[in-house]
Amino acid sequence: MLRLRQTLCRPVLSQAAVRSIFCNRPVLDGCRFQRPPLPQSFAHDTILRDKKILIANRGEIAIRIARAAESLRAKSVAVCAPEDVDSPHVAFADESVVLPQGKTAIAPYLDVKALTDIALERGIDFVHPGYGFLSESADFAQSLENSGVAWVGPPPDVLRLFGDKIQARALASQSGVPVVRGSSNLTSSDECMGLLKNGDVNLPAIVKAAYGGGGRGMRIVRELSQVPSSFDSCQREALTAFGRDEVFLEEFWENTKHLEVQIIADGQGNVVHLYERDCTVQHRHQKVIELAPARNIHPQLRERLLDCAVTLAMNCNYKGAGTVEFLVRGDLDSTDADFVFMEVNPRVQVEHTVTEEATGIDIVQTQLLIAGGRSLEDLGLTQDSIHLRQHSLQARITMMPGKGEILDLYEEPAGDGVRCDTAGWYTNFKPNQMYDPLVGKLICSSPGLTFADFEKARKLMLRSLKGFKINGIANNIDAVERILTHQEFIDNKVNTSFLADNPELLNPSKARKPSNQIDHGSAKRKYSEEKITFELTPPMTGNVLEVKRKVGDEVDVGDVVVVLSAMKIETEMVSPVKGIVKEIKCTEGEQVPGDKVVAVLEGYEEILIDIPNRKDRGKDAAVSVERDGNRYDGVGISDPTLDVWKASDDFEPLYNINDGSMTLPIMRSLSSSQMSDSKSSERRKRNEILKNELSERLKKVCLGGGDRALTLHKNRGKMLPRERIAMITDPGSAFLEIGALAGGNGLYASEGIEDLPSGGIVAGIGLVHGRE
Repeated sequence: MLRLRQTLCRPVLSQAAVRSIFCNRPVLDGCRFQRPPLPQSFAHDTILRDKKILIANRGEIAIRIARAAESLRAKSVAVCAPEDVDSPHVAFADESVVLPQGKTAIAPYLDVKALTDIALERGIDFVHPGYGFLSESADFAQSLENSGVAWVGPPPDVLRLFGDKIQARALASQSGVPVVRGSSNLTSSDECMGLLKNGDVNLPAIVKAAYGGGGRGMRIVRELSQVPSSFDSCQREALTAFGRDEVFLEEFWENTKHLEVQIIADGQGNVVHLYERDCTVQHRHQKVIELAPARNIHPQLRERLLDCAVTLAMNCNYKGAGTVEFLVRGDLDSTDADFVFMEVNPRVQVEHTVTEEATGIDIVQTQLLIAGGRSLEDLGLTQDSIHLRQHSLQARITMMPGKGEILDLYEEPAGDGVRCDTAGWYTNFKPNQMYDPLVGKLICSSPGLTFADFEKARKLMLRSLKGFKINGIANNIDAVERILTHQEFIDNKVNTSFLADNPELLNPSKARKPSNQIDHGSAKRKYSEEKITFELTPPMTGNVLEVKRKVGDEVDVGDVVVVLSAMKIETEMVSPVKGIVKEIKCTEGEQVPGDKVVAVLEGYEEILIDIPNRKDRGKDAAVSVERDGNRYDGVGISDPTLDVWKASDDFEPLYNINDGSMTLPIMRSLSSSQMSDSKSSERRKRNEILKNELSERLKKVCLGGGDRALTLHKNRGKMLPRERIAMITDPGSAFLEIGALAGGNGLYASEGIEDLPSGGIVAGIGLVHGRE
């Protein structure tokens, strides 16, 4: 296991230090990046020796490309935005260049002129765009071509073809590939509304970025009332992520499998496939788990999908790596399963790594060599030579909103069958939250293609997740574990609505009760008697996209006040009170840190009360609250103190029953007044009295078993229980420890230390957010 820990706490290491951590290890075949090569690696090929490759990207994929360049004896050049100079990807390249300042943190990575100029100034031979940013930009590819610099990917005309989803659908139809009904590019929500009203496109439908990909810039529309907000939100997110705001409309297929075919073409008329991937497990169209190959797929269905993908690529003189995506309706093991074309991603994808492991072929090396002039035949990549060798699973490990901003501890798993492609993080590093939240990809594999082999790979991933330590920053590791152990996932019964139908997998507090336990019409709204002042603060750094309220506006609980873009995801910050807006302390386009107050509200908190016949349904029966024509699940509670815990969640999506997959996250903050109301004050006084009463008794308790035990505990890298408690209890209040009076448990008996009181458990009473 890779264990990267620093004795001194410092948020940023120099490039040299990062390189020393990751790169200065025993050399493997002359390569800095120590990792066993894939079975079909092309490291012996010398065509790119000493060539310079500019990596027009950042993070995990930039490191992946630098590794491939190094294995082919080429030189890599990294770029970074001024806000991103401390990103570890910079240290992995042979050279690095800081891009000109942009209007946003992302803008420098979208600056075609600056990147082209750098390519010319640095004598660059090839530019690899990775995924996202300018990876599908025909303008960038054309600019480089005009400047005599080779583009690693399809030529500009092919990028224009697939960059326009409308043209891509037309080509698919002409190639005999089934497509769904859709529109041309739309200019307004009114135009979108007209298509739906006229029946040109049927509900449910999906608004999609015409020049997008990667699951961003998509909004499901189930009712006409959702069109204006969905259209506007989709346009904004498309512009932020891809630099273009064109969108179009398609009919939305539900309860499907999401399968995609990896293709590689050499631009000389030859195309091969590397079989399919199953990317069905996704949240808001962001893939979470990917499998290669798809499980239990009928040979005829597989053949039809593969043939469609290869035909489509051959009909446009494709070059490089790409992915053809499909939606499949019906059971994969049935010959009657239906499928439709979604889109072509003319670039390497995040999930290329799971296909590399399943087939043993290094896709990124292949991209570079084809750009250098090699044909598929030169590389020995004929279709009859490509085979599936094992079951591989990939989990995307991501940051989540909330918690801290600095890594207290970072460790990656390792071992046979385990691959970890990450963004180069290390202990005490502070990730830049203005960019993609991807930490990295964990890929686990087991040789063979049977169900037993898949189970071995799944269990290996579960063990590996235990060894993936990302302490100090909120992440999705626990959610991935819950998904992998869900019976529907194990039984291969999931569809694209799986996570929307089981929101507790992403957030355990969102467990839903059966529909026959929900009384949709009986939820009442009640507000606290005490008026509070509430300071609305984002839990992370982000850009203000829209300020939806002004000073003096009336707001109700759940009304959107500010729309924030954080980690490239659009997020709504809502009012937790019924009252008025007292202050707006941010402007549109402003970058705001996690501790900045963006708005001040004054009003009354909502209290969820008991609903009729609750005793017939059990203590924790679910209720539904009607807001803005939509229903939201909640938990029926009568104790208002419990709602404080709910309101203090750093990241709390409200799942819309009609469209759980697309409801935006809700961010809430906690005001200081909630810790000083009348109940809190009374309990604080009682807290002080009890503290004095317990003081004498606690003096008799050894402090953690003495200096020797404390030193031993600290040396093992652990925080003491009482230190943890002090971090969450209200400032100025005392934790009334009573468990310390109980007997010990012999925690360090083997070290010759006598019985240690409360060594195994610390129990007591404390105040958190003004509640006991």
